[in-house]
Amino acid sequence: MAIPGGYFLIVGSRVSESVSSKLTATGVEFVQKSLDSGEGNWRQIEKLAGSDRASGAIITLNRRIYERMARDREAPYVQDILKQITSVPNLVLVHEAVYGGEQTLDLTEQDEDEWDGSDWTDVEAAQAFGVIGEEVRLSVNALFASHGISLSIYKRNAEASLLAVAFIDDQLDNLLFRIYIPAGRLFEDEGAQLISMFHDWLTSVKGLTVRKDGYQTANGRVIEFHSNTDVEPSSWSTEVSQFQNFVALIDNTEAAEQVLQGMGLESARAHELVAKYAKQARRLQLDVRYERQRKELAIREQFESELLDEAVMMTVGDIASIVDSLLPSGVTAQGQLAIAPSARPLVQINQQFIHRAEGIVAQNIAGNAILGTEAREIERLIAEHGDKQAAALAEALRELADRGAPSPSRVRAKQKIKGFLLDLSGSVEKAAITVLQKWVEAQLGL
Repeated sequence: MAIPGGYFLIVGSRVSESVSSKLTATGVEFVQKSLDSGEGNWRQIEKLAGSDRASGAIITLNRRIYERMARDREAPYVQDILKQITSVPNLVLVHEAVYGGEQTLDLTEQDEDEWDGSDWTDVEAAQAFGVIGEEVRLSVNALFASHGISLSIYKRNAEASLLAVAFIDDQLDNLLFRIYIPAGRLFEDEGAQLISMFHDWLTSVKGLTVRKDGYQTANGRVIEFHSNTDVEPSSWSTEVSQFQNFVALIDNTEAAEQVLQGMGLESARAHELVAKYAKQARRLQLDVRYERQRKELAIREQFESELLDEAVMMTVGDIASIVDSLLPSGVTAQGQLAIAPSARPLVQINQQFIHRAEGIVAQNIAGNAILGTEAREIERLIAEHGDKQAAALAEALRELADRGAPSPSRVRAKQKIKGFLLDLSGSVEKAAITVLQKWVEAQLGL
């Protein structure tokens, strides 16, 4: 969050010109430092990042920094600077040739045009960054992950600049929360209703100054919350948790009113708000139930039709049980509008038909946008390897494919998907990953 009278810390030079121009134009102070330096300078960067005046840090890494961090990863000055980076809003940029290593480079690539300083060919990237050792690459990527620091990957300098300027804009505009909801996704409207209820909770119950913003395209919508300085991003999960707990109590009027009174509201105001939220919650529950029933019927019909085409006999009850167990049960405010999954099906049946049902369910709950073969394969890999990040990655894939979304949003989505694919090295055949990476690049006309 941008702090009045604060500064941005800029470490590295890859995007410094565009960033300094942006900050100069907005009248915000910034401090530039380099990691290609001695331990004393690293300690200065650590101190600057940990200052109460720090509004954000933009850090650009290269191969030399990776090699140094791999060598000294247990050194106090390395651990201390990583700890301070996590304490401030941060954007840590790294070229994909460094993050992904040799697997990202096609060194047979030819380009007769003179390099313009913006569009890297793989040959130029190898010349500029060198080919990083696998042990170093994996060690440092894991080091940042262990501190909860996400690395933002770029292929071209223009992308790094776009990511950096968008990061500054978000901090200056005090962005608290952002979610992309694909059009036609299961519980699309109900999820948006829940977010609106949460916004009302923040303003009416907590008395916070939070602005709800966003945009809509043919293929999806974005909802953003921007705050005044009275809301810290670090408190976001607490606010969500309190709201979720309150909604769970909403049918117990007395208990729900006591929660609000415990937050300092007068008895009459607490009674009024509980009545309002209870009505909204009942409406939302009804809408969720009917939406789920509608989607469940459509999925069962599609599944039955495919089984019939293959002359597979299965009872209506078994089909209903499988589909019911695979469909999410509803929406929650916890974890950025997480979709709560049901249990795995208990029906004993050939596993290939369970996978078939899972695929049909995934198609029906993801959204209306028509995705090609490569995108569907990435969706499959996300479902299989995405773990806790699966929902965020699926959201990013849909936003990347949404040509109506603004460029900064699509570039952010692209770097998330590209990083995920690079992390699959060793798990998925390299040739297949290369094809999918080229599809990702093509989404931005690159």
